[in-house]
Amino acid sequence: MAHIIRPIATISNDGGWTPIGAPTLWEAVDEVIPADGDFARVIEATGAVQQWSMSLGPGTEHGIHTGHIIRWRFRRHAVAIRLNVRLLERCLPCRSW
Repeated sequence: MAHIIRPIATISNDGGWTPIGAPTLWEAVDEVIPADGDFARVIEATGAVQQWSMSLGPGTEHGIHTGHIIRWRFRRHAVAIRLNVRLLERCLPCRSW
């Protein structure tokens, strides 16, 4: 059975991200079933990097390092964007997409 790990806290917001429909950024993206009623939004500044970090809840499969799935959704408006997602463990990179 899949163990789902969800966001539990916002660590940093260096790029002007704003939660829409939720009090915090992590609560804007913590749905069991994806919903468009709450989300995180950033206004793009030309050439600027907008970064947001969140903490994930504890997992129960300690020591298992394969077979994990990470899901995210995003939508862009009139400008092209580059989305980078990094998974860190104790501040060390595990994966990047």
